[in-house]
Amino acid sequence: MPGPEPSDEEPLGLPFPGITTCEPGRANWIGHLITEYSLSPLLVYNYAMSGATASDVRTQIETFFLPRAGAPSRKVPWTAENSLFITWVGINDLAYPGEIRSVMTQLFTVQERLYDAGARNFMFIDIPPIDRSPACTKLTMFDVDDDDREATINAAKERFIGWNIALDQFTRRFASSKASKKAPPPTILYHSAHKTMTNILDDPSDHCFNTEDVSKLEGEIWTDHIHVTSRVHDFIAKDIGTFLSGIARS
Repeated sequence: MPGPEPSDEEPLGLPFPGITTCEPGRANWIGHLITEYSLSPLLVYNYAMSGATASDVRTQIETFFLPRAGAPSRKVPWTAENSLFITWVGINDLAYPGEIRSVMTQLFTVQERLYDAGARNFMFIDIPPIDRSPACTKLTMFDVDDDDREATINAAKERFIGWNIALDQFTRRFASSKASKKAPPPTILYHSAHKTMTNILDDPSDHCFNTEDVSKLEGEIWTDHIHVTSRVHDFIAKDIGTFLSGIARS
């Protein structure tokens, strides 16, 4: 939900690190990105909420963003050139039955609203390998069944991979649909949190984690059954910062 306006003193719009799903008082990827890995100072207009699904993204855009900041104004002086619109959602959608492509269609329909409002720089982030989280390896979430844990974890894995494949496809389709527009072409980016998390889980020691933390509840990697720690968010932020810096310099 919208809060106070961000400022140079409080770039998140509230005292750092804001409200996160990390350990109390610890930054998530956004906090790490703006303090450590951005090329220049950033102001963050964050409408995300814990537990949100793709349908909530529509609410965030149509109820909170567009009425307050849908058109560049003196109060929110964003422009097509100086703003990046980031969407990262999907884990909660996959906790419920449903056809992925229909959810994705809904998600990109509201991206059109952002484009129509003047947004020209978009980034979409895929979902990490939640099949390797304690939610699946130790608990019975995402339809994992104790009686056939291996098979049901594999089924969950396929669903998570299916989301990421669909996200990549819809991102490409969104980009191609704008290629013939008379307006300046948008920059539409896809970044993989799945790759970052896989690298950490495949080689925890190389990332200064203990091997037992790969599937440990309330360890150095997973702060609970499904959320990652601030240290993991730091790696995600670093990879996003490197990705964006490379584009900015190209």
